[in-house]
Amino acid sequence: MPFAVAARLTDLHGQGVNSLGRPRPGTDVYIDAAGGAAVVNTALRSAKWGAKLVTVAVHKKPEPIDLGAILRSEMTILGSQGYPTEIFEVTAEKVVVTFDAGR
Repeated sequence: MPFAVAARLTDLHGQGVNSLGRPRPGTDVYIDAAGGAAVVNTALRSAKWGAKLVTVAVHKKPEPIDLGAILRSEMTILGSQGYPTEIFEVTAEKVVVTFDAGR
């Protein structure tokens, strides 16, 4: 577990424990918006018992994740897609507005 991340999360959210009673950050929800295995595995290895991981990122290729860490935290993993149903209708408009605004 990346100790710097776990230490910072503990500072922010207090301390919890995993299903084995080992100390973990008290973070309730982790959000993967980066799309990399390192983010997912850090969340899995840092998770307290009953925490949740929400993946909103696009993972472009299959990556290995630590399934044992899921068992130790009994973490719930959710996938979510934030696109509106009309995404293909509004995409061109959004691109034009963004470029016109100079972003």
